[in-house]
Amino acid sequence: MADLKKRPVAGSTSQYNVGRGTYKKNALNSIPSNHSISKDGRKRGDYVQKGRSPAFYQLGRGLYELILTSPHHIELDGSDIPETDVGPETLITTGTTDHQDGFTFAGTPSSVISLDPVKIIVDHLACVPYQRFFRKQSANYPTHPAVGWGARLDAYFWPTPSQDWSISKILVGTFCRRGAAIFGASWDPTNTTCQKLLIELFEDICAWGNVLLPESDMASLAHEIHATLPSIRSDHMPTQARVNSAWTKLYAVILPDVCVIYDTRVAASLTSILDPHMIRLAGTQLYAPFNALGHLNNAARGGTRPRQLTHSWPNGYMKWPAQIGANRLCRAVRDRLNSKTGPTYQKADNTPWTLREVEAVLFMDGY
Repeated sequence: MADLKKRPVAGSTSQYNVGRGTYKKNALNSIPSNHSISKDGRKRGDYVQKGRSPAFYQLGRGLYELILTSPHHIELDGSDIPETDVGPETLITTGTTDHQDGFTFAGTPSSVISLDPVKIIVDHLACVPYQRFFRKQSANYPTHPAVGWGARLDAYFWPTPSQDWSISKILVGTFCRRGAAIFGASWDPTNTTCQKLLIELFEDICAWGNVLLPESDMASLAHEIHATLPSIRSDHMPTQARVNSAWTKLYAVILPDVCVIYDTRVAASLTSILDPHMIRLAGTQLYAPFNALGHLNNAARGGTRPRQLTHSWPNGYMKWPAQIGANRLCRAVRDRLNSKTGPTYQKADNTPWTLREVEAVLFMDGY
């Protein structure tokens, strides 16, 4: 804490200069605590409990260590500081040299912050410990924070902790094989056998995902899917086709290497990881392919997942541009992961990452 109070405002005993901003003592006392996690993961600051990624390790009373491997920085957004203090301004940035508002710790590697959204997501999920409190189970899960992509995948479960990824991947793999068989050489949207197999697959997927079946007419379903698949394969926006948390699962099963399940959890993970960087990312060439990303605010089901976001994200619910942007981003994350080495990026068996596995990690992160 003393590092943040080395430059007191002249004539004041309770205000300090940090970067280009002036902050009161109570603001500086609360920010590291709210954004911190203990090394064993047992103690979590208020904002970490509410879904923000930790930016500090709490080592003791008033003693914090910056998580230098985290690509996040902290934004003072008005909820961190009293109304009498200065307005929103970056307090700490981990290594950025072009953000003039920032206060940078000495020795912070300049490579930590990037304008590449794919790198931000990959490095964040590799380095930031993962643990959530699940209300239904009334327990933290996993018991000890998971560090690294492989450990995060091992922490996956749906719908209960007894059904981990080793079990879920078998079921999902079965869905994908059924989809491949349906849309093989004998696929014909007018054939009643093809139609029946397709709607049975969709029924089973919806039951697994705990979502409503959005189409019960098997002929209508077959023709809609048939007309839509070419657009998704080529990353073009489908016309007159529906998409929601049910449809996205079906398309992901039919096109397992192209389409991601973009549901509320995956959306919450992607947007919250990128949110602190959007002031610099928005409008850049690297972010352009994903600029339709947004939250999935379904008012009929109670709204979006609660995340404290500062960027004005669009509502991507039932919108193909958001789905296509998510497809592109998650494929890029998969490809980046498969180019990385080291225990925080690889799985225990060292096999290549699949889109389903990337999706599973994002799904858990978005709880």
